[in-house]
Amino acid sequence: MANKFVNSILQAKWWVKLLLAMVFFVLFLVMVNWVLKAITHHGESLPVPKVKGLVYDEATRLLDEQDLRYVIFDSVYVPKAKPNQIVEQNPSAGSKVKRNRIIYLTINALPVPKVKVPSVIDMSLREAVSKLQAAGLDVGEITTKPDITNWVLEQRFDGRTLKAGTEIDKGSKIDLVVGKGEHNEDKDLIMMDIRGLTIDEATIELTLIGLNLGTVTYDKDVKDKSDAVIYKQIPQSGNNVYNGQEIDIFLKEAD
Repeated sequence: MANKFVNSILQAKWWVKLLLAMVFFVLFLVMVNWVLKAITHHGESLPVPKVKGLVYDEATRLLDEQDLRYVIFDSVYVPKAKPNQIVEQNPSAGSKVKRNRIIYLTINALPVPKVKVPSVIDMSLREAVSKLQAAGLDVGEITTKPDITNWVLEQRFDGRTLKAGTEIDKGSKIDLVVGKGEHNEDKDLIMMDIRGLTIDEATIELTLIGLNLGTVTYDKDVKDKSDAVIYKQIPQSGNNVYNGQEIDIFLKEAD
């Protein structure tokens, strides 16, 4: 039967042979296209899961479940992030990609790098804050004590006086003792606007003009108090205040 079919094709006129060749060619293209679609999952896509914020083991487990590959693209140090936490991903969460797509991950460095503590003694508070931040350190608690100057008198870490040149973890908080100077408590000041600042930022700004932090109230939905921002202050900005007055603040989750 097959031989008869082949012989009939061979004996057919040239235009019949051409037509059959075109049909077979079209069928071949259709088959190749179907195979390519099956191999490349043409038309299939899935959303990239959110792995930013997860630690490495959790993130890679989730990506494996979604048939996605991953590569550690970079390693940075973020003080507030956990060790081995994913701090950035590309493509971003929700992006549509094909299976086996590579997701590039930026991971929080481990171990925490060390930095040398600079000396900020006999500096203004603003200068001291700038110098500590430039060294990769944060300002912690600010306290005052009577002195003829308004300069930084001591720098402390974990309750102990800290010498310049000491190596500590990057992102650590340095507590400062600042001279209060001879303030006249009867002298009026104009209250500044501290809305939008964190509690640490507000403490610095208030101390710079001789004011103190009073009652601190956080909204119930605040998860990370260090990131919360001030949305209300008492007294309000523009009001007259006096040196040493306490300023009450209310904080909410940062937008």
